Amino acid sequence: MDRPAATDETPLDVRLTDAAALEFDQVLALYDAVGWTAYTSSPETVSAALSGSTAIAVAHAGTELVGLARVISDGASICYLQDVLVRPAFQRRGIGRRLVRSPTFGKRSC
Repeated sequence: MDRPAATDETPLDVRLTDAAALEFDQVLALYDAVGWTAYTSSPETVSAALSGSTAIAVAHAGTELVGLARVISDGASICYLQDVLVRPAFQRRGIGRRLVRSPTFGKRSC
């Protein structure tokens, strides 16, 4: 479904969340919107991956999920940014940067 392009004035809510709080249909739609069909072809794998993530940051425009970033860590020495997704209509607006730089994202994840 085509969506109107976001404007620089589109209000965004960027925050940390956990997998249980995500609306899974919106997560799958976001992965699909960016063409990550290897994820969307196996929803149960996506669910397990999100549940196993150390930290998840999300961006919402109103009630629509428009961005997601997740970190995986062993809690001791390894920490990496696994996914950064931004819905195409909202790209080039700094949303990915805001997700990755979310104030407590790094503190919670590594």
